[in-house]
Amino acid sequence: MRQLLRADRRPFVENIVALLGSMAALGIATLWVARAGGPDAVGSYALLRILPWLLAVVVSGGLAGSLAYFLSGPTRDDPQVRPTVVVLGYGMANSFDGEAGLAKFTASYDKLIDAILELNKDTRFILLSPIRHEDLGPPLPDP
Repeated sequence: MRQLLRADRRPFVENIVALLGSMAALGIATLWVARAGGPDAVGSYALLRILPWLLAVVVSGGLAGSLAYFLSGPTRDDPQVRPTVVVLGYGMANSFDGEAGLAKFTASYDKLIDAILELNKDTRFILLSPIRHEDLGPPLPDP
């Protein structure tokens, strides 16, 4: 169990170390630019660091932020705005019930698909199955 807990912390620690390393490198680069070029160079350097992000926001036109509004906003009840392709990745939690939970899973799945088809009879579906579980031995859990 201790190995499992240590393995779970490793990506977190690696991300923190990478973040601290990048911040240190950025700070050193800023000091180097300030020493070599003065305040004007630091301003230009800061602009060059921020410009790609700013350009991405301007080019996207705020689409990522407005997507939730348009999906749940005033057009939510508009019959012309209906799903045409639905990707369903459903049943991962139910897969742990095994054969005993199959009837409940099938009923829930059919109910979900019927509810979507009520919105648009021409909806096409892409159905994703749960991932395969296998017993990889200790210290990993038994699926």
